[in-house]
Amino acid sequence: MIRLCATFKGIVDDDRSKVQFDLNKDPHDTSDGDDVGVDLGKSVAIISRNSHKPTDVVLEKPTNANLGDAAGSKLEDSMVKKGGYFSSKEALQATMEMYAMKYNCDYRITKSDKRWWCIRCIDSACNWRLRAECLQPSTYFKINKFEGNHTCAPSKKKSFCRTLSERTIGHLIKQSYEGVKEGPKPINIINIIHSRYVCELTYHQAWESREYAVNEVRGILEKSYAKIPKYLHMLQEANPGTFTNYEIDFDGRFKYLFISFGQSRRGFYKAMRKVIVVDGTFLKNKYKGVLLVATAVDGNSNLYPIAFGIADSENDCSWKWFFMQLKMVIADEEGLSFVLDRHTSIAKSIGNIYPLAKHGICIHHLISNVITYNKGRGVAGMVAKASKAYRVAEFEKEFARINNISPAIGSYLEEADVRKWARCHFPGYRYDINTNNAAESINAALRSPREYPIIPLLDSIREMMTHWFYESRELSAKQKDPLTVDVG
Repeated sequence: MIRLCATFKGIVDDDRSKVQFDLNKDPHDTSDGDDVGVDLGKSVAIISRNSHKPTDVVLEKPTNANLGDAAGSKLEDSMVKKGGYFSSKEALQATMEMYAMKYNCDYRITKSDKRWWCIRCIDSACNWRLRAECLQPSTYFKINKFEGNHTCAPSKKKSFCRTLSERTIGHLIKQSYEGVKEGPKPINIINIIHSRYVCELTYHQAWESREYAVNEVRGILEKSYAKIPKYLHMLQEANPGTFTNYEIDFDGRFKYLFISFGQSRRGFYKAMRKVIVVDGTFLKNKYKGVLLVATAVDGNSNLYPIAFGIADSENDCSWKWFFMQLKMVIADEEGLSFVLDRHTSIAKSIGNIYPLAKHGICIHHLISNVITYNKGRGVAGMVAKASKAYRVAEFEKEFARINNISPAIGSYLEEADVRKWARCHFPGYRYDINTNNAAESINAALRSPREYPIIPLLDSIREMMTHWFYESRELSAKQKDPLTVDVG
């Protein structure tokens, strides 16, 4: 088998952040570059930033001992003193926020402009204050005045450090989201900050900090859509035979996307049973949408994904567009079968775009409807047994029992079209594939990446496919017989 791979390099809009994706690695290799590491055995997009060099100035040169370099760096008390230097106003602000975290104090800003940054204790009667001046024309700030002793009563201190910003906390925790699928949740962030800095956060602060950290690691959602054309082009260049397409509306906004790797198509025609399972699941990012999946099942009952699509919702237009793209990869023929749930849009689109193919419905969804809408829990086992019957006589026997117990359920099953759910009446070949569990299993495998921006989501799919094909290639290399291992 051919390993799926791609090489994609892009520059994030932030001029201080250089991001490179090296996807030409084995699943367990890691990148050795200085700018970025990509572990293909884990989630993709492990990003580390190049340090930002401050502007050179012809002034008193600060020493490394008293220079605050970045938000999120370890706080040194020696930085916060009269004469302390900071590479930028942002570095000074972040350091003071961390100072407030460490000592559980609060302050208010009395002056903030390009030249000055002044703060004092939240209690106006307290003597604690700080004044810093910009060493123009550089970006450095120097502390000119610092009264470090609080004269306010401890009882007046607030339990929440209101001066903390999500940016500072995000820089502190962003490493926890590198190379993992989920990372800490807001409640975990609250506990982490409390244990490390003895500071209490609100749930809202923790949530906003998590969003900032995730965006730093995986990219900003809005900017991800602009990278789609380049990313799809690189996939096609690196994977011969790969078919991709995307569509935008009249206003230039993203609408649909489709990907089918060339190796998936070639393997489907060479070794797969021609049964395709389709399903859709919702995305969990800011702009929502749905992920559409078409997959087959190999001889070992393993998943064999064929195509992925992204759309605004599961409706007639989105499914019609998806199947039109799928037909460019998998041609319509009488020996082809589809298995789906009872979504009317899917059935309608298949009937129009794949008129020669046969399609059946998922027996699990049918039984669920029998139980939910017809109170047929007692006959659920009979319906399952009837659907799996190989002989018509055996099916008729079970179906007669169902009719005797509940004529309403019998009528419902007939209206659902016996040819679509009963194995012995199915006009095509569906073998032992009578549910859409295969597609739902892929959706479950992508449960965490479904929260990602679109490019990290697509790269998680590519990574998953690379890993599965790599494992299959290694396993097939050990198999000397003409049949697959443990065929069921």
